[in-house]
Amino acid sequence: MSKKIAKAGYICSFCGKNQNEIEVLVTGSDATICNECIEVCNKIVGDYCKRRKIIEVLEKLTEPQLVRILMADIGVFRWTLDFMLRGAFEHKVPVFLPPRPDFDSLLIGLEISRDELHLHADQAPGDIDMLIIPQHRGENLYGKTMVIEIKVVRPTIRKPSRNANSLGETQSNKLVTGGFPYVGLLHLIISEPSPEHMRTELLVESVNVPKGMPVPPPTKRKFDLFPLRATERQLGRLKKLRLPDYVGFNPVDLDIRFKEKNGQSRLGIAGYGIQQDREVKRNPNSSQETLKLIEDHYGKNHHRYLTVKWFS
Repeated sequence: MSKKIAKAGYICSFCGKNQNEIEVLVTGSDATICNECIEVCNKIVGDYCKRRKIIEVLEKLTEPQLVRILMADIGVFRWTLDFMLRGAFEHKVPVFLPPRPDFDSLLIGLEISRDELHLHADQAPGDIDMLIIPQHRGENLYGKTMVIEIKVVRPTIRKPSRNANSLGETQSNKLVTGGFPYVGLLHLIISEPSPEHMRTELLVESVNVPKGMPVPPPTKRKFDLFPLRATERQLGRLKKLRLPDYVGFNPVDLDIRFKEKNGQSRLGIAGYGIQQDREVKRNPNSSQETLKLIEDHYGKNHHRYLTVKWFS
């Protein structure tokens, strides 16, 4: 310990507490630190290591991988597609609530190329990210076919305005001219988690308290509001796109984390947020020729479509 510190007494250089107020004081050549501050430092370092690990994973996560993680969580997946299904079936409430619309399952094809569908080459480059054929009692409802252009947005603390390379405006408009009945644009936002000190402390009230039981006082909890702000920013961008008013859109933030199951760690959705969406409407350019191409594609490639039971 230096002479300067010796004259001043045993005082923690970080919190200012003296040796009578703490249990352990570690001294160095130019500074001292108490056990309480060491504990805080360990939490900060641990939080940083966890954040760095998830950030590295999110950066490497591809769009198809993210879509499959989304589809693995049926609850979040239902909310995510609601802006499409609610509009296609003219349902006033979310499509997983009664009364049920006239479909029970969805046939979902991912990354279907335009060449496979034999669409004209000048209609647009690239693949159809998600093609959805509703099904009712085993009958395919081709007239309700939906296509969704998907974009992944990865905002970071350093670059909160970071966006996808393309917002999907051109691709969505090409899907409209391609004659698909319902066209939607989905932005999946996977934000960098905020460090602990940047999170906002809010009061949380208890809900679903049994009748006759005393209501406990609100408790303080810290929330990461960065994904919410990022999603609001993305919603503003979507509203400025030059899209026909019958093209639906939805920005959804997904909190992707590692989950432990059967002793194995895997990626999953720890939380999500649904912002204001725009409900899809029927495309006036819908083409019977396109519907026939979709029917032919499914007939020859039904093994490529995933069946999602919407109602049990």
